[in-house]
Amino acid sequence: MNWPTRLALLFLAFLASPAIAQTLDDLRAQFREGLQDAHFAKSFAGLIQSSDDFTFSGANYDFDNASGTRLQVLGLPYDKVLSPEANVSLRLEGAVGYGSADEYASDVYSGALPGLETSVNTTWTTFSALIGAGPRFRIDDVWSVSAMANVGVANIRNDTDYAGPGAAVTAALADGIAFNWDAWVLSYGGAGIVDYERDLGSDYTACFAARYDLRWTDTLDTDDPAQEFDARTQTISLRTDVTGPTGIEMFGGPLHWRATAGYRRFIEGDLYDANDFFTFGGALELGKGLPIVSRLSVEAMYIVGNDLTGFGFGVGVGF
Repeated sequence: MNWPTRLALLFLAFLASPAIAQTLDDLRAQFREGLQDAHFAKSFAGLIQSSDDFTFSGANYDFDNASGTRLQVLGLPYDKVLSPEANVSLRLEGAVGYGSADEYASDVYSGALPGLETSVNTTWTTFSALIGAGPRFRIDDVWSVSAMANVGVANIRNDTDYAGPGAAVTAALADGIAFNWDAWVLSYGGAGIVDYERDLGSDYTACFAARYDLRWTDTLDTDDPAQEFDARTQTISLRTDVTGPTGIEMFGGPLHWRATAGYRRFIEGDLYDANDFFTFGGALELGKGLPIVSRLSVEAMYIVGNDLTGFGFGVGVGF
């Protein structure tokens, strides 16, 4: 059930209550309690996690739901293994990101309150940063396992415009509680990563990575108690890459192509009611002859899932 449906049901149940109070403060207090009981803000944990993703530098998602959700994510992921040839080494990762989700509801009361119809255009925005570290163990020449711990912080805010005959009433009731608010959240957890990399000969390589993430998200500071929440998400991510030569040289080094396929599933939680999706794409990569950096790649991906389509793009830099 997406957020417009949840809010519509809350609005209707709240306004139909025979014990409804008459003052605006009492109305807002009852509405706040309804949102808290429904764990309203908990659904935004997926948005926060998508903005500090370790996979994409950017992605655009279109969701086939009642609110026509459109999500844009931009980020700077980082992943580095110190002393990669050692049997035990330190792995570092991090991400700084931005996410923006636009949604629309033609009437938050679903037509049940004639004369108070209210449409909303709403944008959920988050800025986040996440860092992680942990040991990496080489099993043999092709397999390795990493155990990561991570912690991050994010700001999430909502900006909403109302329209229709009930706009003033709805704004007086919902502003600062359901819409037009700001909050800071803390996220923390861990991840297990399995990596495989094999030289196929003739300048071809194959890579595979499997990742499990467990993340908790808790509010640090909110505009209203209705936005307080704690949530847990669990995801599994799979990715495979095959790399080969293009026969082209740039900056004195060979240019390689890379074909990519991936899959992500939310074991616990979701991203705007989407539980899983696939990615298919490719990249061009330089690994030699570059000034300052040791590797540079440009990547594009198509994203498809149940009630979800989109595309992703990435820029990878190695030092």
